Amino acid sequence: MSSGTMRTKTRSVLPLHLPKPFDRRLPKFKKVVHLWFAHLAYDTVERMASDPASGIRLTDKERPPCLMCAQSKQKRNKQSQQDTGVIAPIDRVGGVICSDIKGPITPWIGVVIAT
Repeated sequence: MSSGTMRTKTRSVLPLHLPKPFDRRLPKFKKVVHLWFAHLAYDTVERMASDPASGIRLTDKERPPCLMCAQSKQKRNKQSQQDTGVIAPIDRVGGVICSDIKGPITPWIGVVIAT
């Protein structure tokens, strides 16, 4: 195994062990390191590669999208349960309001009623 070190933001040094035949100049190397180090930020991967002691040379500036990272940054919105069911008063001022935005509807039962 090939070994090296990686410096993080806090200046701590982490060991970097890569399989011997692994070519560090592969286009997808940035994505591989991103996944190996628990979805490490691409900026950190680029900073790690800029250190000559790491022995890593990036061949492209591509930042492939990571579905897991996108999902973890997404907020989950829960629908409010406050104005539903028996706690939604409709008979007092300030209660639940229902509005007909279409306009008046002519009742229809399938037959024309003569007037």
